[in-house]
Amino acid sequence: MKFRTALTRFTLPVAAAAGALAFAAAPAGAATVHPMSASTCGSTYCISVVGTSTHVSSVTITAKSGTVSGYGYVLDNANGYWNTSARVSGVSKVVLAVNANFPDGSVLCGGMTTNTLPGTYPGRACIEIIA
Repeated sequence: MKFRTALTRFTLPVAAAAGALAFAAAPAGAATVHPMSASTCGSTYCISVVGTSTHVSSVTITAKSGTVSGYGYVLDNANGYWNTSARVSGVSKVVLAVNANFPDGSVLCGGMTTNTLPGTYPGRACIEIIA
């Protein structure tokens, strides 16, 4: 299992390699590697994805600064996946249960929006799932 960013290629520790999530940051921004999780930031929001192999358990959305308000969302346009949270206001983070399998190479994006309709929203962060 590997974690890739546009700049660097990482290999997860052997203990984590059996069934760990592997991600690459789709847009710009460095990301940190943790066994079975990956995080990255867009211009406004950060996401942390937890799961095993290509199964995503949950996605946590935070703001790069301050709090988040609106609907948290996770989106994979290529595979038709869209999930939103309840409306929140001024909270430190939003956690969405995903519990779904995605094809290798899928790109999950997340952030906050003012509506519950799928779309491309500014400031989002994206992670590519690499099996």
